[in-house]
Amino acid sequence: MLLGVEPEPAPKASERSKVWQRVVPESAHRNEPEEAQAYAKPDGVYVDIQWLGGRRYNDVAAELELQLGPLHERKVLDARSGEELVFERGDVRVVRGVVYMLRVQLPEPLTRTEALLVTGFTIYADHWRETHREYRLSNSFDFERFRLMRHSEDKDRVVSIEAWKLSPDRVRR
Repeated sequence: MLLGVEPEPAPKASERSKVWQRVVPESAHRNEPEEAQAYAKPDGVYVDIQWLGGRRYNDVAAELELQLGPLHERKVLDARSGEELVFERGDVRVVRGVVYMLRVQLPEPLTRTEALLVTGFTIYADHWRETHREYRLSNSFDFERFRLMRHSEDKDRVVSIEAWKLSPDRVRR
């Protein structure tokens, strides 16, 4: 205690609940989701992998079709991996109703930075692992793994990006 300074009295129980109500939305008390904000794909983004990854398939099915084109095929994988949906411009894997992996064919060969930008991510990424066919990035942007497939003629450019929000074993029911 400082000399000459009185400690502030603790709020009464009725006052604490009023403060709590202002800080925490009413829906949090009832365990209900808040109203979803309308989604708008950012300008310059080809397919917004960052936004789509990890969401419930039923919630984003229409947006997937808008961004990836029409659904061509549905493949049932093993029980652990769920199913793969093949769209015109890419593939999506879903297990227990959650989009856990997206693979997108880029419209043209791009640098790694450009590929991240057109799929909704920021340009900053480090710790790239380079193989003779791809670039790999782990645990970045809240995704577990990225694979960027190299262009055969220009090794500094990539033609597709595969992003794993999480492994299928980690998807909860």
